[in-house]
Amino acid sequence: MTTYQQPKTHWTTKDIPDLTGKIALISGGSSGIGLEAARALAEKGAEVHLSARNAQRGQDARDHLIEATGNRHIYYHKLDLTNVDGHNYNAWTIYLETKLAQAQIARKLDQVFTEKRYPITMMAANPGVAATNLVTKNAGATSTAMRMGALLFRLFPSIRQSAAEGALPTLYAATDPHAQGGAVYSPNNRQNTKGYPALWKWNETPEMTDQQALDQLLEESLKLLKLPASVL
Repeated sequence: MTTYQQPKTHWTTKDIPDLTGKIALISGGSSGIGLEAARALAEKGAEVHLSARNAQRGQDARDHLIEATGNRHIYYHKLDLTNVDGHNYNAWTIYLETKLAQAQIARKLDQVFTEKRYPITMMAANPGVAATNLVTKNAGATSTAMRMGALLFRLFPSIRQSAAEGALPTLYAATDPHAQGGAVYSPNNRQNTKGYPALWKWNETPEMTDQQALDQLLEESLKLLKLPASVL
């Protein structure tokens, strides 16, 4: 089993190396954490491709980033990845389940790429609790927990960090040479909700170390995509 090492203490965007010649693709890049990640990458010279559902917001984000960073190699692509799961859709439940699945599939794919000696590294990141519109935007009446969360955020804004701070675990995973494949990074406070990048406590949970579960997730994912195992 891989032994993961903690990131440098107090890692920030100042620690991002020069990214000239690198290409970054960001989903949900028109606002919130995605926009802040795009800004940091563009400032370091990367060619940045933003994707978002709303074309106008996507183009506006592109124009804003070009003006703010001076990097003209920023592009927008319309992409809608939303798919709401039948009549019993519950935003909070689905969010937690998919977050775990994302971490699991990142670890499994990193195993596959390592075994096949592909020059690809897979890892996952948790932004913690950040001041974005994710919780309130489409929760509607489907999730009491999310509505209560939105109320708490308005009453106690200090429990959330900024979108720029929420982007740090993603930026660490994407750019730092010490980031390890298969690891999950998150904010470093006890609840993993705020702070600098660190290893998430999920790294050593049974769900993340159950090899049979990881194998099955990849198998089911390929079935849903109608792809053969040989595609990897």
